[in-house]
Amino acid sequence: MPAVEPQRDHSRAQSKRRPLLGELRGPWMVRGWTASGDPRFVKVADRVALAIMRCTFAHTVSWPVLWAIFWRQQTRHPHDPDKPVEISIDELVAQTGYRRSTVYLALRELNEREMLVTVSGGGRHRKSAYQLTDAERWLL
Repeated sequence: MPAVEPQRDHSRAQSKRRPLLGELRGPWMVRGWTASGDPRFVKVADRVALAIMRCTFAHTVSWPVLWAIFWRQQTRHPHDPDKPVEISIDELVAQTGYRRSTVYLALRELNEREMLVTVSGGGRHRKSAYQLTDAERWLL
């Protein structure tokens, strides 16, 4: 008599598919385009981006929140790094994948370290504006 194989539960294999990286980016724009038409996301000579890479934080969520604000600023105002950029908490939650409370924790850490200046939107579903301070100031 042949051995009977036990039936396996295939529910994990049929679970929800994970979203692709392109689907996670949402409404964000690329920073620019190369001469060949490929998207460009960072310049190697970008002093602020290189400074962010050297940072260490108490909370891991601070990294993605800082990058999200940095890239929004770079896509909206690439030639004026001192101009604040509007971004809502819901957008930060969608881009980072963290909960609202965790995003607020990251924003508080960035403000306490004087890496970020927050201009309140005034409530009533108005977006707050965020501006990165000078990298020389927070790398000390």
